[in-house]
Amino acid sequence: MTPHDLNPRTFRPGQQGPSSATMVEEEPSSPGASPDGWTDDPQSRGRIVEAIAMLESAATAMGAAALTPADLRSARQTNQLLAEAAGHEVPGRVVELIGEFHRQLYARCANSRLIELIGEEMTLLRAVEHDPVRLSPARLRGIVEEHEQLVDLIATDPTAPTIRYVLRAHRERVCYL
Repeated sequence: MTPHDLNPRTFRPGQQGPSSATMVEEEPSSPGASPDGWTDDPQSRGRIVEAIAMLESAATAMGAAALTPADLRSARQTNQLLAEAAGHEVPGRVVELIGEFHRQLYARCANSRLIELIGEEMTLLRAVEHDPVRLSPARLRGIVEEHEQLVDLIATDPTAPTIRYVLRAHRERVCYL
């Protein structure tokens, strides 16, 4: 699959069809959460995830054109470390690598307040997470594949309007540090 083959609809949760094999499904992380993790509480994990996805996708889209080839190589290297961790998952390390990958993608955003807001929401998310994140090897492979697709999209066309949409959909499914 090339970045030109990316269809934002293939990244939508619950999508059925040929692309669903690469989907990463979100599981509720707290008692009483609905199957999709959303509640009416503005401090709920689902609402925090939504805010992070919106903020981070905007920051990534705003800074994508400023990412250098070295930045993209670094993101790919981080993603490779995540792929290697998939065989012997250590929850803290996986969470750290996912977070580092995403920070590398939005690092060039010139809006410092947007970056601060992402940090504030991530702190809030850590406060409501009760258990360490545990992902199955299949789920980790799906995350790694989506990360590669994101880097390919940015490398091919850093001004593509789909960057924001694709990253937001991905981050809503994979919103861990």
